[in-house]
Amino acid sequence: MHVSDITHSARAERAVVTNFRASLSKSVFTSHIRYESNFTRGNADPELKVPPVYTTERAIYALRPSTLLAILVQSVPVYAAILNAVGLSFLMASFSCFVWYVHLEYDAPSRTASKLVMQLEAALSHVLGGFRFFPAFLLLGLLGYIVSRWRDFLVNSHTVQARLHDIGVAVGGSVIDSTCPKTRSNIFKLYRYLNVVHSKTYASVNPHVPQSDAGFLPQRLLTPEEVRLLANVPNKSRDMLITWIQVVVERMIRANQVRELAIDNSLFCGLRGITARHMDLFVRNMPNVWYAVCHVIVSYLVLLQALHVALQLDPKFVVNADTGELADDRRDVLCMNVFCVLIFSFMAASIYWIAESMVEVLIQPFKNAPDAYNSDALLCSTDRMLFTSLRATFDLADADVAGRSRFVRRRWANAVAKVTAAKGSD
Repeated sequence: MHVSDITHSARAERAVVTNFRASLSKSVFTSHIRYESNFTRGNADPELKVPPVYTTERAIYALRPSTLLAILVQSVPVYAAILNAVGLSFLMASFSCFVWYVHLEYDAPSRTASKLVMQLEAALSHVLGGFRFFPAFLLLGLLGYIVSRWRDFLVNSHTVQARLHDIGVAVGGSVIDSTCPKTRSNIFKLYRYLNVVHSKTYASVNPHVPQSDAGFLPQRLLTPEEVRLLANVPNKSRDMLITWIQVVVERMIRANQVRELAIDNSLFCGLRGITARHMDLFVRNMPNVWYAVCHVIVSYLVLLQALHVALQLDPKFVVNADTGELADDRRDVLCMNVFCVLIFSFMAASIYWIAESMVEVLIQPFKNAPDAYNSDALLCSTDRMLFTSLRATFDLADADVAGRSRFVRRRWANAVAKVTAAKGSD
């Protein structure tokens, strides 16, 4: 599905996001069994069953403000940040009533409490003037790093696909005799191993794919004998499978089933490296102290800004400084002050806390919807591609013969038509 295919109405966009979230709760990759008898069928066989279709790997981005707000609310860390901001705004609104009461104490000769409040508000203004930059700088740098890391995961996932596809195209295009049953059986073995390698790459982030080697038995992706061998290297089974893939290709070369110079050994090393990089990206994270310092300093800034908003009631709106009399509309002033403190303190808190919650959302690219990556869609896409590329030469010779026959018949018919036309003109 492409962005141009979507009607950008609020209902259509919400449906896309809802359907994507639903796709994260099930697996298409594990929904079918890979039978060798089906894989080795000809491409023209009417009983051939290809791997099933799959959903999109990401939710298409939304444009409607209502959809964007719904996406924010659906994210648990953002929702928690909004609730915290609402709680703080109510606290500051309550505190603003106390500030109003302090300014209302006009009977005191010196009005010391009111002056102290005004002095505290001036001091906070001075502090915030020089303090805002550093927390914003820390938070902006942290968000930039997290977004880059989030995008790096997607690039790495596509590169893993590319390495698997390269092997599928290289092997599928170098088959010498695709009618040989042993050749087709070895190609099916490669198909199984490549899918297992891909699935193992995402096992830690996708609970719906097999979490153990025995979990691949129902899908016929591994045999019991292969599971017993892989059990000896539980944390390096993916590397052993990649080695098995190269072994199968080398045996096919020695058996004259594929052309030797058509397959480069760097394909297998590249696959091992890029799948290992996927796991390394989880370790290549920000320093813990960076996030800790950013969280503490941003919290300081939010509290100071909210307190500053609550202290900004001007006493002249409550008490006339010249006459010392209460203002007639002081109750209206109180209502307006409480409302402004409630709104502006919420905005001051939510701006920073929602931005900070994005770190928690994007730090796990495969978990938090709707900005998660659907690894099952990546697995299914590669499954169909390998099924297609590894079997590309099946029945190709028959298609070439049929095409040449049609070409010869067409040339003969054209020649006869020209001779007939020449005789008619005479």
